[in-house]
Amino acid sequence: MCAWASTALQWALWVYLVHILAWLILDWVLLNIIQNNSLPFSKMDFVVAWTFREIGAFYHFCLALFDPKIQWRARTFYLKWGGLAEEINPRI
Repeated sequence: MCAWASTALQWALWVYLVHILAWLILDWVLLNIIQNNSLPFSKMDFVVAWTFREIGAFYHFCLALFDPKIQWRARTFYLKWGGLAEEINPRI
């Protein structure tokens, strides 16, 4: 049973890694299509920035979940469910 579980987990790890690689490549292709020109940074710069962004997204999601107030310039907003931001004290 343990041998089967380790084989299944190893298979799941490979599927996960292939999924992450496909996600990275498709984001690179999409960025190239949107820019419609050569990009001003290298592929390695993209990989580093993409990894930082994807890891940071979870942090920012948790931050918004536990503290839904947004300070932007001199204004304060409240983040509601569904991603809608509503100004707390709107200027008149």
